[in-house]
Amino acid sequence: FPSVHAARAVFLAFVLHTLFRSTLLFSVLVFCAAFLVCISRVLLHKHDIVDVVGGVGLGVLFFLLLF
Repeated sequence: FPSVHAARAVFLAFVLHTLFRSTLLFSVLVFCAAFLVCISRVLLHKHDIVDVVGGVGLGVLFFLLLF
């Protein structure tokens, strides 16, 4: 199953980047946080790499469908 945590983190990163394009630092921090969520799912052995990649794909897909 795809990682819902990764999907949600990536989706929120894209939403926050789209809504608050004020600074580059904010965007970098938001995407770093999403990346850390994705990496933590693998390091904690909750998901495999393929599950996290699927979650990232779902997050991007949900963002593209809504915006």
